[in-house]
Amino acid sequence: MAESDETGDRLIGAIRRNWPDNASTATELVVRLFRLRDLVWSRSNAKVRRAGLTWGEFEALAALTSGGPPFQMTPTEIARLMLVTSGGLAKILQSLEAKGLVRRAGNRADGRSCFIERTDAGARQIEELVGSLTADSERLFTSTLTTTEQKRLLGSLEKLTRAEEKAR
Repeated sequence: MAESDETGDRLIGAIRRNWPDNASTATELVVRLFRLRDLVWSRSNAKVRRAGLTWGEFEALAALTSGGPPFQMTPTEIARLMLVTSGGLAKILQSLEAKGLVRRAGNRADGRSCFIERTDAGARQIEELVGSLTADSERLFTSTLTTTEQKRLLGSLEKLTRAEEKAR
């Protein structure tokens, strides 16, 4: 039998009592999705903090890594991947640089800008964290859902996401 989700159960119970006309399967799905997101976020954020990073620093290192070798991007390219302002990114990059996880490199094509590149320490940090977060997700899904259930859920979430994006 599945473990209880007390917070989700309480929220759904409150909706059923106080807004019975809105107590639908769709409402329950949204509550469960939000609750799962909060639980996964909390675990992930705590792990990133224990590694000595803020979530923004983690995202910047992940964005920098996402481009592949040579693992360097302009600040503008990183900001675009993170959806952060240039001012917010500047603070994040300064902190990562102070921690020895990134460094600034010249841009021969455009002397007005620079590249941000991962250091070896930054590579180790992001690879370790991404590996650990991925392992946590694998444990959650494989211990709870069959492979068929995981694929069905993934397909449903993809379909819902595409429909919502199209509606925008």
